[in-house]
Amino acid sequence: MKHIDVLVLSKQRITAKLNWRVTNPNTVEKAIELLHQNRYKVAVVIKPFNTQKINKLDVVIKKFYPEINKLEITTEIALKETIHKAYFINKRRYNKHNYVDNSVQLQLAQALIKTQ
Repeated sequence: MKHIDVLVLSKQRITAKLNWRVTNPNTVEKAIELLHQNRYKVAVVIKPFNTQKINKLDVVIKKFYPEINKLEITTEIALKETIHKAYFINKRRYNKHNYVDNSVQLQLAQALIKTQ
């Protein structure tokens, strides 16, 4: 599997075993600096952080990097599943669409053509 670059902003060091390249800054300013230097797919904020600083990060992500999924979680426990869901929901948007099968209409049209 191709490695995904993930930015995890937390006060503590991440101990979870992940299959991705994880960058773990401990300040919002350092996270913004790293966003400008690398191409991340997912940015995760593990609370608690100052809401004003998190809003600053939100503005930078929305304005300059709209393709990045930003998540906020409270603990590191569900980090792996959260990153996996965030990446694949964004990557596979076509799974959200339902396609209607029009085979009945095609059969009806062919039957009408044959009867004429």
